[in-house]
Parts: sequence; C-alpha cells; structure tokens
Amino acid sequence: MAAKKFENELAALDDPEPYLRGLRHIQMEPVWGGQADSAGPLRAQCALALVACRRLSDHQVLGHLTEITFDADKTVRAESLRAIGRIERPEAALLLRMRCLAGDREPEVIGTGLSALLAIEGTGGLEFAARFLERPDDVAAEAAVAIGSLRVPESFALLRKRLESQLTPPELASVVLASIALTRQEEAIDYLLRLVRENGRRAEAALTALIEGGFSSGVMERVKDAVAETGNARLRARLK
Repeated sequence: MAAKKFENELAALDDPEPYLRGLRHIQMEPVWGGQADSAGPLRAQCALALVACRRLSDHQVLGHLTEITFDADKTVRAESLRAIGRIERPEAALLLRMRCLAGDREPEVIGTGLSALLAIEGTGGLEFAARFLERPDDVAAEAAVAIGSLRVPESFALLRKRLESQLTPPELASVVLASIALTRQEEAIDYLLRLVRENGRRAEAALTALIEGGFSSGVMERVKDAVAETGNARLRARLK
C-alpha cells in the first residue's frame, strides 16, 4: 500500500501540467505606488522543475522555456537559463548563445546564461564566453566568474590575458583575480602568489582572491610566506 502511494506521488511529480500552469501564472499584488507581480519565484521554480519531467521531450521543454527567458522578472529569466543548461543538447546550447547575444538589462542574467552554456559545452564554449570579457560594463565581471567556474587550464589562460590587458579597469581586475582563484588550477595559484610577492598595484587584490578562495591550509601557508617576503605591513594586516 505504501509502495503504491509512493508510486502515485512520483507520477504526480512527473506531471508537467502544474509546472506549465505555474510558468504562465502572474499574481499582481498591491504595493506602494501601484501593483507588482509576486509570482516570479513560482515561475522560476517551475522552470527548473519542468526539466525533470520525463513526459516531455527535451524539445518540448525548450519550447516552453524559451519564452520565459524574456520574463519581466529577472529571477525568472536567470532560472530559465539555468534550467536550459541542464538539458545537455546542442539545441539548448544554441538557445543559450542566442539569449546571451540578445543582452539583458541585468548583467547577472547574462552571467547565468554563460555559466549554463559552459555547463553544456565545456571548453568548447570558452571562446564565445570570452567575448563578454571585453564588454565595457558589468557583464564582463559576470563573464569572468562564469569562465572561472569551469575550472580548467583554458579558463585561467583567458582570464590572465584579460587581466594583463592595459585596458582592464581596476574594478574589473579585482573580479578577474577572484575568478582566477576560482579556477583552482595550480598554475593560477602560482600566478596569484607571484603578484603578491611582486608587491605591485595588484598585490592586495591578488591576496584577497587567495584569502577568499577557500584554499587548503597548505596553500595558505604559501600565501603567508609570500606576504612575509614583501615586508608590506598592509598585506600582513590582511592575514589577521
């Protein structure tokens, strides 16, 4: 009896209809100065849940998700792209590429789209993602994080190239350094340690990337040694 009940519950979870209704649901609530849609989180959750419905083909799921990648709510737009990234098909990757090229008023939406693309294409999507590193706005920072999150040597190479460009503004440089740490590559760690030892204009940002990178105690001992070599009291204070 319990097994049958469990089977029925699983079947209900696999039914796409509630999620499809949720994707279309808009609930306007009174707010100061007018009304606002409070159903955005519901639509976002339904987008993610729809991917797991085995009663729909991947093409059908992509068809339903495409429209909400332009939802008025930025959370829905981002989560729909994340959901598409869980469909490991070339069609899904193409849709993500097109959506990223279409742009968005919220940089984090593009960042989510690039992360989703790299989840499907791996290193094959890095050249495309690297184009966004050259953007003159916050999208470049989002692209850096997406590239670093792939955690491959190619990610480090791209981020280092961007960092060493003479046109890299300081605020972007800090994000790129943090993204270099995010790659977890030994070569990347060595590079950050070298920046600390050189005690130049990016030493403090490189140290911050190492401190906040969640590295092992062994790596952190190397960080302490690098800071000690500089004799920089400001850097030593960062370690306390």
